[in-house]
Amino acid sequence: MSQEPAIDLAAQARSRRMLVLLACLFFGPMLVASLLYRFGAGPQGRVNHGELVSPAQPMPAGVLVPDKWALVVVAEQCDAACGDMLYRIRQVRTLLKADSARVTRVLLTRNTTAPLPASAKDSLQGLTIVSLETAAATELATALSKAAGTQGLHLYLTDPHANLVLHYPANFENKGLQKDLKKLLGLSSIG
Repeated sequence: MSQEPAIDLAAQARSRRMLVLLACLFFGPMLVASLLYRFGAGPQGRVNHGELVSPAQPMPAGVLVPDKWALVVVAEQCDAACGDMLYRIRQVRTLLKADSARVTRVLLTRNTTAPLPASAKDSLQGLTIVSLETAAATELATALSKAAGTQGLHLYLTDPHANLVLHYPANFENKGLQKDLKKLLGLSSIG
């Protein structure tokens, strides 16, 4: 006569609890993540410091240097705020060290013969100044402000394919611009 082993009910209950616990540890995080995603409760922060233009807008390339990232300042008259911006973008570009050769600076202004403010005097080396009197510069300035939805003194960042990627107000933070540039240059194999 065969004898059935005695079932240990306590051991069986422990085994079931362990199985349920392991299932919760495995499926729980996936369930929570999918619920957060579905109801939009995930992280809402952004990693860029400028205003992202999404999707990137193609710009007329007549003024921009091909295969280079460009920091473009558009100012009817380059006053003290414009001079300060030119000085600050020169500082940021210099801090890029080896990658600084991949970035060019462009000033689009109405009067290219007018003297720049004192704050911009040290910023002239490597700065391309283009008159808004030319059709190509006017077309670029108009396209930049239209694509970004901006007016007045702003800084625009274009990629090596002449697409507007980011734009910044006149009071941008140097460190934020530097972080954005480092990230983009690190991710990009062009320019």
